[in-house]
Amino acid sequence: MAVASIVIPLYGRCALTKQCLESVVATCEGLDYEVILVDNASPDETPALLDRLSGDVTVIRNRENLGFAKACNQGWRAASGQFVVFLNNDTVATSGWLEALHRGLLEPGVAVVGARLLYPRTETIQHAGVVAVGGMPMHLHANVPKDDPRVTTPRDFDMVTGACMALPRAVLTALDGFDEAFINGLEDIDLCLKVRALGGRVRYCADAVLYHYESQSDGRFAYAAHNVSIFLNRWARCFSPPLTGYGTSQGASRFLPEFAASLLRARLETEPSAAS
Repeated sequence: MAVASIVIPLYGRCALTKQCLESVVATCEGLDYEVILVDNASPDETPALLDRLSGDVTVIRNRENLGFAKACNQGWRAASGQFVVFLNNDTVATSGWLEALHRGLLEPGVAVVGARLLYPRTETIQHAGVVAVGGMPMHLHANVPKDDPRVTTPRDFDMVTGACMALPRAVLTALDGFDEAFINGLEDIDLCLKVRALGGRVRYCADAVLYHYESQSDGRFAYAAHNVSIFLNRWARCFSPPLTGYGTSQGASRFLPEFAASLLRARLETEPSAAS
């Protein structure tokens, strides 16, 4: 049984997948981990690449593109690790990233840990935590220098991105993973808010650094309106009016975990078969 299970959903972009896997191997030498690749019927050379892989790798092949949430759920349910890392195939890991995520999960009450993600060309911040502005998620400190003091210190957030997100397997089991009603968007944010509503901490880990090419999969935003509709219907009432002085001049909306928990309980009582 591995300590860490790294789940990578795939749809095309074979060269990026190869680059991602090489970075994982190079930065995780000597660590106890497994890799689970879920291929959503990639139309390029990805299947041939997967045929050539060796080591502690599990490959799940879908006959059609099932989307991010379903692929990630397939991956963690096949995992043996104590904690699961969801990793986009358009990322490149740097030294110490996996150990840093693990350390973050060992902090009391922490149920989700996200990484510091950089744009490859500029080495500026792509992700250093997510806040809600006007009730909608946005990346805080996007495009600031990678060593800006605001992004080099770990802190709690309500949300982090699923491009690199670590959770204990027990948390995924309790929440039944990602809600598959979302299609390639906001399912990671939804999962974080469920954790917060149930009292768990969501932690930004500044020491886990990766490069992220961002939104490389074809059709990434095809269901944006669908996803936003579900998100607002579920969570919009759980944010206060915009506040000032929360790290962005636009003002961030404060999440209300206790109120969100009451709404989540009510929804589960009326929809007992819904993913939660």
